[in-house]
Amino acid sequence: MPRVPYIGREELAEEERQYYDSIAHGRDRVPGTDQMMLHSPDMAARMWDLSRTSRTVEEWVREICILTIARERNTQTVWTAHDSSAREAGVRDVVTDAIRDRSTEGLTADERLYIEYTKKVLTNHVDAVAFRGVEQRL
Repeated sequence: MPRVPYIGREELAEEERQYYDSIAHGRDRVPGTDQMMLHSPDMAARMWDLSRTSRTVEEWVREICILTIARERNTQTVWTAHDSSAREAGVRDVVTDAIRDRSTEGLTADERLYIEYTKKVLTNHVDAVAFRGVEQRL
């Protein structure tokens, strides 16, 4: 059971359901973490809109980074939520398999770079070479 209870559409006031619908964006339901944010529906909608409109990296790169974080932090719920999103964004099966298995086999140089950079960010050990490599590609 989550510490912060999830909120379903039916639990929101009529005037707040638009926020739920905005976050659901055509899906049958809102993911659990987003449901928790619905304790403040206006803020949840603003955060969701910001995450959809202010992306500075391509979707496939973002998904590789999210899956890497999920794997490194052993966060199965995030992995499950983003496994299909990654595929929809064009992430190859070999990449998701490599992230899952903590392997680099079959990866392109860019895929390897983003995975390794994300791991370095998680450990606070980003060196200048790694930073420049990502900076040049983005």
